[in-house]
Amino acid sequence: MDPPRRCFRTKDAVTFNRQGDEVPGFPTIGYHPFIDAFNGLLATGYIDIIPGERPSAKEGTTAPATELWATPKLIDLAALYGVFLADYERHFISKPRPSQVARPVILKAGSKRKGWDKVSGASMRLDKADLRVMALSAQVQRLNAYFATVNIGNAKHEGFARIFNLGDTTGAGLDKGGRLYSIGGGYQSMDKKKRPFITLNGSRTVEIDISGSHLTILHALAGKPLPVGDPYAGVGFNRDVIKIWVAQTLGHDKFHRGWSPDNNKRYRKDDSSRSLGKDYPIKAVHEAVCAAFPLIVGWEDSKIRWGELQYIESEALLDTLTKLAFEYNIPALPVHDSIIVAVEHHEIAKRVFSECFESKIGCLPTLKSKQLQ
Repeated sequence: MDPPRRCFRTKDAVTFNRQGDEVPGFPTIGYHPFIDAFNGLLATGYIDIIPGERPSAKEGTTAPATELWATPKLIDLAALYGVFLADYERHFISKPRPSQVARPVILKAGSKRKGWDKVSGASMRLDKADLRVMALSAQVQRLNAYFATVNIGNAKHEGFARIFNLGDTTGAGLDKGGRLYSIGGGYQSMDKKKRPFITLNGSRTVEIDISGSHLTILHALAGKPLPVGDPYAGVGFNRDVIKIWVAQTLGHDKFHRGWSPDNNKRYRKDDSSRSLGKDYPIKAVHEAVCAAFPLIVGWEDSKIRWGELQYIESEALLDTLTKLAFEYNIPALPVHDSIIVAVEHHEIAKRVFSECFESKIGCLPTLKSKQLQ
């Protein structure tokens, strides 16, 4: 809704609920009822679509990825019945947050790139009877059951799924990626400016994040832990630019010769006259970062990649959420490398977050609290 964007729904029959995937309290929606409604809406002009493609689990093949949009005809029809975009929410009752979800653990194939564009990897089948899949699913469903009773204000959340990556190249080991995602985007896809207004059980919240999470983990794995403190400070350039360079580099397996369009757009923000490449030549930033962190020099030959870094980070986050929920009865919403907690639980959450990170990684993280309102 803000900004307006198309709804996405793959039409692969395999992605619809199957026998055994039912969520208690909600009907199973199969492929045939969906496709009948879809084709009818399309034929009558109530929706339009943008067909697309994404890589499938089988190397060299693609699968459909369709985006949908309500047409003015559908909006006008709704208005005839008194349903207007401005107040659509009063016509619909939000479904209760489920205590379990159909697919708590998801394995995806590796993403494909066309230039700077990234196409997400296809979802792959998992053996639900596999002991590791069962254990990981139980962890996620336990958190889903806990959060089903938490009052999350000014944000949407319909349950968690833990998504693992690179299944087509590393097999179903479930040890790459592994972050917890709010199904459908939820609060994690909110504008950062709106995130401070999230409430938990009626309380104002604060967000606690790890400064330089992947950079910290990389150094710890190499036996060269970074000192506690902001790792991006003192490198010689704007810290936000250093942060962008590190994220762009550690998210790939090579050094880049230029800034990505997305990073340049992020840098420009509301000032279209700014240019990341002109203001901060990437070669100069590269040299400054490598001088500050010599370990980065060997990144292209490193056996460690973003998948391992993200997996270790996700394990620390999961331990933190679990401990806070079931030892302290404190709900904490994850946002990749950060957590959102009620203001009154700030100090306890920060301590537990630090302890869990150190337990998994072997060094203390630098935690930063922000967005106190």
